[in-house]
Amino acid sequence: MNFLRRNIKYQLMPIEDLIKTRYNYLIKKIDERDVKLLNVLFEKININLKTTGKEIYLGARDVNFKNRDDEIMLFQPNKSWNIEVMIQGFKISEGGKLTPIWKISDAKLY
Repeated sequence: MNFLRRNIKYQLMPIEDLIKTRYNYLIKKIDERDVKLLNVLFEKININLKTTGKEIYLGARDVNFKNRDDEIMLFQPNKSWNIEVMIQGFKISEGGKLTPIWKISDAKLY
């Protein structure tokens, strides 16, 4: 694993399809503008690092989901969320594929 000296925060366009899986959260239908901007950012971290699809899995350990009044609430599916991600670095699989190390750092109802 290759960690950055400083984490990079990135605010995604509002997300409508945020799904809780057993261990992570799945963002479906990430906005095409976010994909382009994230790939520009990832290229600066490592020329071969890219996000490929419209779906991404993110960890969310210690994240507080908040309502519009900044009050902590339980995660609710089928809601629109403003999601901020923290990019921490990247890892290389045994097959040589690079993937970002990132997680949800903030989540607020849209």
